[in-house]
Amino acid sequence: MKDNQTININRDAAMSQVSMKNGYWFYFDHQGNDISMHGSAWSGKETMYVNNHPVSIKHKLFGRLSQHYFTVGEIQYRAEVYLAKFATGEVQVSLYANDVLVAKESKAYLPNAKKTSIWVIILAALLGAVVGYSSVSLIMKFWA
Repeated sequence: MKDNQTININRDAAMSQVSMKNGYWFYFDHQGNDISMHGSAWSGKETMYVNNHPVSIKHKLFGRLSQHYFTVGEIQYRAEVYLAKFATGEVQVSLYANDVLVAKESKAYLPNAKKTSIWVIILAALLGAVVGYSSVSLIMKFWA
């Protein structure tokens, strides 16, 4: 990182919940290191922190997987940020230390959203087609 700025990360109840305002926060503790990841719900900006110091920043607007690499002491870390379910906004963060999975956490913006049935989508498309065709037919009938 170019700048050595320090931030104060408080693990309060508001930060443990996903929101458009606060985004996604993930917290890990590994061998005395406080490792945090913040993902913006607006811009796709992802920031990894170690002991409240930013160590990796990426902007991810497209794609489902991003990886952050950083080293603390003799430990080489990799954090994988994966958009697991687009419909619910579920994001999974896996933390690896020297290529060994040490922690994994998952959070969703809409955790209680039910799966949409293909039949609901088909019925909505048919209803839209009928309404659209009827509207155009009526407009053409009066214009002609």
